[in-house]
Amino acid sequence: MRKFVSLGLKEAQAIIACVITKATADGGAPVAVAVTGIDGRLIAFEIMDGTITIAGPLAIAKARTAALRGLETKELAERTPPPDPGNYPGLELCFMPGGVIVETRLGEIVGAIGVSGRKGCATAEDPDEMHDHELARWGRQVIG
Repeated sequence: MRKFVSLGLKEAQAIIACVITKATADGGAPVAVAVTGIDGRLIAFEIMDGTITIAGPLAIAKARTAALRGLETKELAERTPPPDPGNYPGLELCFMPGGVIVETRLGEIVGAIGVSGRKGCATAEDPDEMHDHELARWGRQVIG
């Protein structure tokens, strides 16, 4: 029987600290950060002061979606027509950039990170500010 390994609380807290430190340093809008295990269950969550209200549930949904689908939500957003938010009243899944999987050096998925509160991805107009997708990817360096 295969043993499934998932991120633990210490790793999840370190990821969140890494993302929030970067988000604070670049001077952009505050964000919410969620980390889930491979099963999509929430391990840790933090929301910066001043973050827009919807960012919290979206960060959790982005992390859950990435974990359960095994893909970045940016990739899912590119493959799937934009969903009507009214079809997801519980925000269980989210097909917007900002959710990334976390893998071990061996390529084994151990969890996911979701970030929300900024634009989904960087654009040419604002190259100095990291957005949801880039911040989530930044957080993966903790596991490396």
